[in-house]
Amino acid sequence: MDAKVGIIVKRAFLLGLFLFFLVATCSQAQGILSVLEGVSSPERPQAKDLLLKKSGVSTSRINKKKVLKGLSEAHPILEEKPPLPAPPSPPLSPFEKRFVKRAAEFGISLKQIGYEFFRKTSPLPPTISVGRDYILGPGDELFLYVVGAPPGFELDQISRLVVDREGRLYFPGLGVFYVWGKSVAEAEKLVSQKLGANIRLTLGRLRTFAVYVSGEVFHPGPVLVTGVETPLEALVKAGGIKKTGSLRRILLRRRNQGKDLEIDFYRLILEGRPVKVFLRDGDVIFVPPIGQLAAIGGEVRRPGIYEFLPGERVEDLLRLAGGVLPSGARRGVILERYVPGEELKLQEFDLEAPDFKKLPLCDGDLIIVRPLFPRPENFLRLEGYTPYSGLYEYRPGLTLKGFLKRRFFFPDTSLSVALLERHPPGQPARYLNFSPQEVFTGKFDLPLAPGDVIRLFPAEFKKAIRLAGWVKETRTPYRSGLTLSEALAGKHFLLPLEALKAEVYREALPYKEKRNEEQENQEEPSKKWFQKKEEKQNLSHISTRSEFQRVKSVYLLELLKRQDPKKDIPLLPGDLVLIRKIGPEESAEHVSLAGYVERPGVYPLREGMRLYDLLKAAGGFKPRAYPEGIVILRASVAALQRAHLAQALSQMRKNLEKEEAGILQAELEPAEKEARQAAFEARRRLLALMEKTEVTGRIAGLHVPRKLELLKDSPDNILLEPGDKIYVPGKPANVLLFGEVHNPVALIYQKGLTVKDYIRRAGGFTKYADLGEIFVIRANGEALSGEGKVEGFIWDNKNKRFVKGRYGNILAYEPQPGEAIVVPTKIKVPTMWRPLIRDVIQIIYQSALTVYTITNL
Repeated sequence: MDAKVGIIVKRAFLLGLFLFFLVATCSQAQGILSVLEGVSSPERPQAKDLLLKKSGVSTSRINKKKVLKGLSEAHPILEEKPPLPAPPSPPLSPFEKRFVKRAAEFGISLKQIGYEFFRKTSPLPPTISVGRDYILGPGDELFLYVVGAPPGFELDQISRLVVDREGRLYFPGLGVFYVWGKSVAEAEKLVSQKLGANIRLTLGRLRTFAVYVSGEVFHPGPVLVTGVETPLEALVKAGGIKKTGSLRRILLRRRNQGKDLEIDFYRLILEGRPVKVFLRDGDVIFVPPIGQLAAIGGEVRRPGIYEFLPGERVEDLLRLAGGVLPSGARRGVILERYVPGEELKLQEFDLEAPDFKKLPLCDGDLIIVRPLFPRPENFLRLEGYTPYSGLYEYRPGLTLKGFLKRRFFFPDTSLSVALLERHPPGQPARYLNFSPQEVFTGKFDLPLAPGDVIRLFPAEFKKAIRLAGWVKETRTPYRSGLTLSEALAGKHFLLPLEALKAEVYREALPYKEKRNEEQENQEEPSKKWFQKKEEKQNLSHISTRSEFQRVKSVYLLELLKRQDPKKDIPLLPGDLVLIRKIGPEESAEHVSLAGYVERPGVYPLREGMRLYDLLKAAGGFKPRAYPEGIVILRASVAALQRAHLAQALSQMRKNLEKEEAGILQAELEPAEKEARQAAFEARRRLLALMEKTEVTGRIAGLHVPRKLELLKDSPDNILLEPGDKIYVPGKPANVLLFGEVHNPVALIYQKGLTVKDYIRRAGGFTKYADLGEIFVIRANGEALSGEGKVEGFIWDNKNKRFVKGRYGNILAYEPQPGEAIVVPTKIKVPTMWRPLIRDVIQIIYQSALTVYTITNL
């Protein structure tokens, strides 16, 4: 008990001692404030403060508010100001745009490095701590503390001093000291020696002076700074450096110094090395235009556009970019370089090759470090109905028996059927159906290969339709007549339909029926499942294993969204439907290109793809191409043509029925009524013929120049749509004639001949010709009539070019190669039918010319 009391008393004593020191500390702080209140001011006579007398300290009176104001001005960080919002991101510079466009070809985005460093809206305040190496000048405020002095020394222990305009410190009765250009430490030593006393000098309010910022900055001109600020703060106050200004050769020009000081801000921005140059009165900071640029992108730590100095090499650019990531491929590094007097050239290098790293950089260089394949080389994948799906290590010699473990199976996982998927290099994927039970009992085994996928299924999976890949469900029940679209309806896909395709695999003949020793010996080794001949012989009796053959591959966009019945197929029990991601070289949407281009074929439709992009990808036109007659067939245009034709026919049919009803109610002579009925019957036959009209969906009126670069920024550079069919015809040598001429044929084109001349050569008009409705269909699908109201482009023989004009007399028009002259049949129809008939006739003959052009490619 006595021990416990002793402990309590001891703790109480320690607590009391702590409170005593706390009160003493607060009293000392209050005493300092009292001292500040009693320090002398220049406007008042000197006096001694009562409190300071008791402590043995003698000083002049200084106004507390002025001292605190001086400290606040010397250290603005003490004044809290609300932060200003960051300015918006600056627009891309011309250099940046060029690099960004080139890097976009590789799917990489780039920006100029370092310029966001200056995006603060207000400059930083000077640091609170000022070093002893600070250079004094006019306007600097100093506090002098007397630490030790000989007897009889008459000087206040705390004095406030200001360096005057001539750079001097004045001590009444003691002398004048010249301190301009000296550091605080040097001035302290000088004063201490002259006075014969131990004194201490500290800075109060710092002087401000002007330096001048010019060149590629946002706000050039004078800025106010202090002696503790560097060129960096001055540039921030000038708004920062433009993206057209250099970050590596900032020039600091100083009075009475013949050589400029060059500052490299990359040392600060990229390496974290501070700028150790402090500003002086009259300094000039000049930001020259940006120097040579090189960019690096891909698998590097800091991709971007960098300014490089003369003599720097590829290894210096790699250092600036922070080095290559572990995921970067060391081989196949791309270097794009402008060769003087030639075009942009692309080269591939080995990253570790010394000759590549030592390669001098050139202005405009672009280096791309490709990524490694984002999948390990030695892996096996377990998928499907298993609690342990994922990647596993492949080891040489590993077989199915060595890989499969009982823990991979749920209690209801099928032991009778599983699937092995293999992707031999450069060959289609192969699938093998096997029994895990036979693997466990030793009846079947198979050497595995890197990248093999083993897929397990539920026990009741045998007759169901199996689903795998980028779909959440793993099966769907089978029923008689089930189609692929029905099996996939309502399923949850892991990617949008536009990015997926379905591949249907069907079980082939059993393994023992399909394989025999003679066939296997004739096969190439790369196509064999087994590596040992004796294994094949020992397993020849197994009948439960079978290979899968792909029977259908279809894009889900076409199958499920567009519901194209041609893409659907019926399924059989046990079919495997793999939902795959469309590769970068594939596309669910295509356009086709045929005719006189270097590389005709079917091309994937990329987002934003235009006519220029397609023709460029196809290598451009062949010498005999006739781009003026290009044919573009579009499904959406065909649908509009059909709708327009159906609307016209519907309107004509309604008018016919209304007119016929009126005639039937009228009191007419039998002969006249019979004549009217015959006319109605003729119109009905005309409507029936028009209903059989086939539209092509051609886009007419395009003017495609032979030089592709002229098409790039032209309004005729139309955006392509899925399913577009483009045909580039060869240069024609004839003019076609359709309709009511005695000999509707293709006539050889002769320069200077008119429509009238060609019709005369075709034998002239028949008696059924409608001379008022003659029109010309140009090679690009435009229709020119003789009404004098149609504007278009015609060939100007004098200037050898197409010019825009108005056509008043169609018979005087000079057709060009590939154009068609149409002389319609004169049809006796009501006046209100004439515009509709004209439209229908134009659609019919435009389709005829289109078909003729395509069939004669």
